Amino acid sequence: MDRFIDATNRPPSKPIRVFGVVAPVLMIVQAVGSRRLEDILTAIFFVVVLLPPAIAPTAYRSRLAALDKHLVPSTILMFIVLLCSLFVLLTEFLSRSVSLYVAVTAALVLTAVGAVLHSKRLRSAE
Repeated sequence: MDRFIDATNRPPSKPIRVFGVVAPVLMIVQAVGSRRLEDILTAIFFVVVLLPPAIAPTAYRSRLAALDKHLVPSTILMFIVLLCSLFVLLTEFLSRSVSLYVAVTAALVLTAVGAVLHSKRLRSAE
C-alpha cells in the first residue's frame, strides 16, 4: 500500500453505501427530466464520485492507489472533476459563459499546482 494512502481506512457503512447508490440514481432521473447542462454535469459528478466506492469500496480504493502512481491520468481526472464541479457551482451565481471562463481558469491553475506537487511526491517516493 502506498505510504500516502491511509491503510486503516475502513469501507463505508451500509447507510453511506446506500446513499452512494441512491443519490446518483436520483440525480440521473433529475438530469433526464430537466435536460439542463448543469443537471447533467451534476449527475455525472455524483456517478463518478459516489457510485464506485458504494458498489465496490475495496476495489475502488486499490484503483485510486494505482492511479496515484501515474501522473498524466490522475491529472486529467483531477482537471475534469474540478472543471465540472466548479462550473456547476458557479452557474448558481454567474452566467454560463462567465462561469465557464472562471471554472476553466481555476481548474487549470489548481490542476497545475496539483500536478507539480504530485510529481514531486512521486520523485521523492522513488
